[in-house]
Amino acid sequence: MTIKLDASGLIYLTKADLLKLVIALHGEVVITEPVYQEAVMRGKPAGYPDALAVEKAIADRQMRVVQLSQAAQERLTAAGFSDRLGLRREPSA
Repeated sequence: MTIKLDASGLIYLTKADLLKLVIALHGEVVITEPVYQEAVMRGKPAGYPDALAVEKAIADRQMRVVQLSQAAQERLTAAGFSDRLGLRREPSA
């Protein structure tokens, strides 16, 4: 079973030292590129140890980074999901 995480879920699971358990239970953990950018690329310079743990899980092939298709982005945006999933909401006029 594949589990998809947003940035908040990924960061909190890692901080609580539960990411390995989630990987063991679900087999495959998938995040989008913007989630990777938020959790790892912004976290490492800020000195967050969870950023290193996520980076290691990706390097160890326990987790993978994917790009959402345009159709998937449109469905999630229409459903109101945030940019933490890799989507950008258009500002309200």
